[in-house]
Amino acid sequence: MDEDSKWFKRFFAYFYACIHGFKYCRPMLFVDGTFLKSKYKGQLLAATAKDGNQVVIIDSETEDNWRWFFENLLEIVGDDRQITVISDRNNVLKSVLPKVFPTAYYAYCLHHLKINLRDKVRGHKSYKECIVYLFHECTYAPTKYKFQDKLSDLLLEGKEQVGYFLNDCPFQCWANAYFQGQRYGEMCLNVAESFNAWIKEARFLPITNLVDMIRSQIMGQMCTRRLEASSWNIVLCSKIDERLGKELDKRRTWRVSMLSDRAFEVHSHLSVTVDIGVGMCTCCQWQLNGFPCSHAIVAIQSSGGDINDYVEDYFTLLIFRHLIRRPFSPFQRP
Repeated sequence: MDEDSKWFKRFFAYFYACIHGFKYCRPMLFVDGTFLKSKYKGQLLAATAKDGNQVVIIDSETEDNWRWFFENLLEIVGDDRQITVISDRNNVLKSVLPKVFPTAYYAYCLHHLKINLRDKVRGHKSYKECIVYLFHECTYAPTKYKFQDKLSDLLLEGKEQVGYFLNDCPFQCWANAYFQGQRYGEMCLNVAESFNAWIKEARFLPITNLVDMIRSQIMGQMCTRRLEASSWNIVLCSKIDERLGKELDKRRTWRVSMLSDRAFEVHSHLSVTVDIGVGMCTCCQWQLNGFPCSHAIVAIQSSGGDINDYVEDYFTLLIFRHLIRRPFSPFQRP
C-alpha cells in the first residue's frame, strides 16, 4: 500500500505449483503487460514460462514497479540458472533488468521489432515488407559471417532509415549470431501474448477475483496435461517426438561420411559437419534449438545411436511429468 494514503498500490502473486514446475522448464521467462478492464484500471505484468506463471498487478509501468516486480521474481525463481528474458523493447525494463538480474540475458521479441521497423520506414507497402524480410533474414542468420552478409543487404536497401533504427538495437538482443544466451528457437512473445488472451475475461474482475480466476484456469490446464501425459508411451514430449520423426523421414536420402567415431560429414544440398559428441552442427541449428537438427539426426542414425539420447532433458516426457506433477491445493504451503 501507499504508506501515506494507505491506498492499494500493487500486488504480487505466484502459485507454488508453477514455481515448482519452473525448475523443470527451460530457463526462459516471457515478460509482458496488459491493461486491466475493471473500474479500478491498472496493469497486470506477467512472467510466463512454458507451464509456469507469476503475476503482479500495478498502477502503471514505471521503473519503480518494474524493479519491484523483478525483485519479487528473483526471490522465488532464484539465480542458480542463467535465465533468458524475452520482452518487447521496453526502455524501463532495459534499465531495470540488469540491476536486478545481472546474469540474465535480455532478448527482444522479433514480432515487436518487425512492427517497430515497419512503422519507422517510409515508403510504399512492398518496400516496407522488403525491409522487414531482410531484417528477418538477419535475425535468423546462425553465424556472424552470414549475419554481416545479410546486414549489408539490409543497409543497402534501407539506408539511413534502417541505420537509425539499428542504433538503438544492440545485435546481442535480437540476432541469433550475436545472442550470448540460449533461446531454444524462441524468437517472439507468443507465449506471453497467448496468456494475456487466455485471461481476457479475468481482466474485467476486481483484483482478488482476477487472481483467483487465473489460479483456477492454470489449475485446470495443468490437471488436463497430467491426464494427457499419463497416456503417452514415448521418451520425448509428443510435439518434439513428432518433429524429429518428420525431419528423419525427409532426410533419408542424404549420404553420411564418417570423419571419426563422433564426427560426420552430411552430404545435403550444402554439406555440413556434425559432431555428435559435443552436440554441434556447422549449420548451427542444433546449438540454437537445443535438439538435433536434420543433419544431426541422420548422423546419429548412421552412428547407430538413439536420437532420444541427444535431446536436452527439458524436452523429455520424464521432465514434463515432473513439471506438472504438483497439484494446486488451497491448503498447500511451500
